[in-house]
Amino acid sequence: LTPDVNRGVHRFTATRDGAIVYGLGAIKGVGEGPIESIVQAREADGPFADLFDLARRVDPRRVGKRVLEALVRAGACDSLAPLDSAGAPHRAALLAAIDEAVRAAEQATRNAELGMGDLFGGLEAAPERAPSLPQVRPFTQPQRLQGEKDTLGLFLTGHPIDSYETEIRQFAPTAIRDLRADRNVQLIAGLVVDLRIVRTKRGDPIAFVTLDDRSGRIEVLVASELLDANREKLARDTLLVVEGEVSFDEYSGALRVRRCHGVHTMTEARRRYASSVDIELTATRLAPDFAERLRRLLAAYRGEGCPVAVRYRRDDAEARLRLGEDWRVEPCDDLLQRLKDDLAVDDVRLRYRDASPA
Repeated sequence: LTPDVNRGVHRFTATRDGAIVYGLGAIKGVGEGPIESIVQAREADGPFADLFDLARRVDPRRVGKRVLEALVRAGACDSLAPLDSAGAPHRAALLAAIDEAVRAAEQATRNAELGMGDLFGGLEAAPERAPSLPQVRPFTQPQRLQGEKDTLGLFLTGHPIDSYETEIRQFAPTAIRDLRADRNVQLIAGLVVDLRIVRTKRGDPIAFVTLDDRSGRIEVLVASELLDANREKLARDTLLVVEGEVSFDEYSGALRVRRCHGVHTMTEARRRYASSVDIELTATRLAPDFAERLRRLLAAYRGEGCPVAVRYRRDDAEARLRLGEDWRVEPCDDLLQRLKDDLAVDDVRLRYRDASPA
């Protein structure tokens, strides 16, 4: 999908090469005034060269910081972004540069109003070089998708489960579309796309939670006691792992989890089913202070979580060293990302044992 200016019309159009053009008017926080300013600037002087060029050429009274933030988070400025290490548009760098871009645009406007350019009217102005973008950590896929959901109301470039797919299938091997009715308890992972809480005739609250894993959807009935214990976890756009018995619902003609035995966040599922956090390291990546840096990083996440193992490889040998029980860590996304970014290790992954809930 290619977000683009479409005169503020809230609709999709298709191009001859198969791309879908998304009207900017559908982006939350971008109204008719900002869109008209962007269209006029582009029609007058052609495509924008970069974020600073965009901020300079539009009307700053119409296109301010909040509008630029919405455009970046929605993906409308991807063509102005460099690529990050994963080959995706570096939206985080654009977002971090907005303040400077707005300040530079405001200064250029003040200079023009004071007539400073007239002092050198007889000389050809040298082309301005845009400042370098800040060196910041790229968005993770969940962060990028959340920005799209916040500004567009939908996940545009992927599904939140995508970055967890390989890991999830190690403990919840069956995708929703492949589930079958079974009295045995099964593990099911998916994104909460719908949530209804109703009361029974007795007055007890129960929840109907719809999970989506991109392959299909299934409704999960969460009874009163389980609902009370897990109410904070049950929220739209949250990735959950449930334990339950899948049965065929004659009324809806679809499968449903009628007996739910457990509700877990992704971090809780890792803590429950993973046997270790494995850090892959080669001799070429081993810095002299690696052990101390690893100690400081892990210390912030110590707790009743997963053991940590370091697998070290070089040309003539390899070894796997499991850290002591005092170095169990909370296996959250933030820890896994920091291990990759801050220590520049070759790989970080969760090792899973047999995750049968029975």
